[in-house]
Amino acid sequence: MLRAVIFDMDGVIIDSQPYHFAVEEKIFRELGFAVTEEESHSFVGMAGDLMWEYLKNKFGLQESIAELVAFDNRIRVDYFASLEKVTPIPGIVDLLDELNRNNIKIALASSSSVEVIEIFISKSGLKHYFQQIISGDFVEKGKPAPDIFIHTAQALQEAAADCVVIEDSANGVKAAKAAGMKCIGFSNANSGDQDLSLADMLIDDFRKVNLEIFESLYN
Repeated sequence: MLRAVIFDMDGVIIDSQPYHFAVEEKIFRELGFAVTEEESHSFVGMAGDLMWEYLKNKFGLQESIAELVAFDNRIRVDYFASLEKVTPIPGIVDLLDELNRNNIKIALASSSSVEVIEIFISKSGLKHYFQQIISGDFVEKGKPAPDIFIHTAQALQEAAADCVVIEDSANGVKAAKAAGMKCIGFSNANSGDQDLSLADMLIDDFRKVNLEIFESLYN
């Protein structure tokens, strides 16, 4: 039965993926290379160390993966901190309110760093909704591995089978299903070309989503 809903952040809670694409272009340019649009879309939802492992091997970067991840995070934090305001995706606040009224536990599980999550969640005014906020920094293997969702369920003290994940990326959907959870794929055009076919249900507008839809996944 439905006991908890776990939200991804980028592209689900906040339409932040365009910001990520912009800052990644800046980071890659500073390091002296460019990536294709297809590659950029493949990084959505992916753990930072996996992205940098791929890029280091492809472009022969001399820096260690740890150094690249740290450089990446520093640039992102500075860029996102400069944003005046971050607006939640339409329908998200009403959905969070409904889940809260019905005593459904709510968590956030994002591949972003703790610092980036804090910036976006604070600027959007949504922090108080989440019983748990879990970063990819907290687990050994990031998305598409299931670790972050397993960790989140444990933090909520709920079984994986009783959790529904909402994701906008192929990497996130793969992680949710590998964790043994129900998954709703959110089709966000700003997240690029994402294969969400493994999700149990697809949606394109949170204003059309309510508690009944979540519970229908268990019928």
